[in-house]
Amino acid sequence: MLNTETRAMIARGLGLLGSACIALSEVVKGEEVLRLAVQYASDGVSAPDIFIRLGTAMMHDGRPGEAIAPLRRAANLGADGAIVWPMLAKAFFERGRLVAAYGAVLEARAAGVPEDELDSTRSAIEERLGKAFTNWRAFVERTSGGAAEAPSAPGPTAPR
Repeated sequence: MLNTETRAMIARGLGLLGSACIALSEVVKGEEVLRLAVQYASDGVSAPDIFIRLGTAMMHDGRPGEAIAPLRRAANLGADGAIVWPMLAKAFFERGRLVAAYGAVLEARAAGVPEDELDSTRSAIEERLGKAFTNWRAFVERTSGGAAEAPSAPGPTAPR
């Protein structure tokens, strides 16, 4: 049985190999390698990076629905919120999960992502939600003492 450090090193190497395959347009092969990396990473220190790589590959391949699971797993394992939450917001939005997308935008903001990087996604969500969002925003402003913005998440939420 391999120790944790060895498994993490193998997972990192497989992660790099998988990403290289994808960059060379060998998407299927790259994803297979990344799935193998997931098995070695388990829930260890290299796992968030591997799950982000897998989710990113799926997003770039036009499969946002499939990307949600590895990106959520990365978030739950403590991945950098400034990386994972904006991607999750886009994946949720592209799948029509607008409330989840808006929550991911709030998480990204709480993780320190600049507003200008989130504006297009947030605006698209608000536009698709339409009057329901406008009414909710007005309610939040009335009940929170006139705050201009909807309440933002204080930090990463509990695992989903």
